[in-house]
Amino acid sequence: MIAVARTILQSAWHVLKEEVDDKELGGDYLDHLNEEKTTKYFVKRLEKFGYEVELRPKKDKPATAELKPKPAKKVTVRRKPKPATKARA
Repeated sequence: MIAVARTILQSAWHVLKEEVDDKELGGDYLDHLNEEKTTKYFVKRLEKFGYEVELRPKKDKPATAELKPKPAKKVTVRRKPKPATKARA
């Protein structure tokens, strides 16, 4: 749980520091990042469970899917100016 909070905090810090838009990549982003590696991984997993796996591309779709990122929502974050501190005597 701490690791997730740390990751969210790092992401927010990066967005604020670099003043970049945060864009959602989608839940299956990593699956599509390296489709061949992901496919081999799942084939090996099924074979470990005793299945014989044969892969054929669908007739109505190409074997590889194109990754189309969702359009990012533009969010403007404005920082409040820090209040002036009084000098100690």
